[in-house]
Amino acid sequence: MRLQAGDVVAEIDEDWGGRLASLRVGDLSLIVPRREDPLLWGAYVMAPWAGRIRNAEFQFEGQTHTLPRRLPEWAIHGTVLDRRATRIDESAAQSARHTIPLGEEWPFAGHLEQEITLREDGLDWTLAVHTDDAPFPASIGWHPWFPRRLARGDEALLEFRAGRVYERGPDGLPTGALVAPGPGPWDDCFIELEGVPTIRWPSALELTLTSDVDHWVIYDEPEDALCVEPWSGPPDALNIAQRRVELGAPLTASFNMRWQRD
Repeated sequence: MRLQAGDVVAEIDEDWGGRLASLRVGDLSLIVPRREDPLLWGAYVMAPWAGRIRNAEFQFEGQTHTLPRRLPEWAIHGTVLDRRATRIDESAAQSARHTIPLGEEWPFAGHLEQEITLREDGLDWTLAVHTDDAPFPASIGWHPWFPRRLARGDEALLEFRAGRVYERGPDGLPTGALVAPGPGPWDDCFIELEGVPTIRWPSALELTLTSDVDHWVIYDEPEDALCVEPWSGPPDALNIAQRRVELGAPLTASFNMRWQRD
């Protein structure tokens, strides 16, 4: 599906979770294009959990639930990123609404609704995780892959400051402690942001990222890309920071990108 606002074009891949497969601002492509591994390209939604779940299991209301493992050690990044998204509204040229079932891998009946609106100076993305029946825990987030280099300009510079970071244990998941951030590169979850995360490609474009959630994962270890990810909670949230979804009370979040061209 294609959205356009002036010379800004967004392409949404409905076969792969309604993800943002492409975002072009004039001659600049801001999103890493398709790769073989669905975890490593585009900008996709993580639901009904974001990140990794320890031992691929969690407890809710006294019962243990097991999740499928995308990686040998963990369940990771939810169930919707590679599920078919169904378009709700066919009429809009600059916005798109989709619904995506959480699927049989999730032990509860539910679905995700998303809306993406494109503007000449930005993109707005909203999410809502709904139960179709019984309550369940959830977390949600976005996983955008931004290229280190655009078609022109210098390599990306990330401007990001936070007060605390979740300490990671030997398995890479939170220990429960919050500590002062150290130097990058990072694959970490931060809270208490100081200012707005910004990616600048000098002589090309500046991108600012805002959200109404309060956790941000920064993954800038790859040489060719970096990820700045708003989440509703930390990794392993189904075990350490559950958010409850009930009928008529979905878990919601919004993510906004704004750009200025050099």
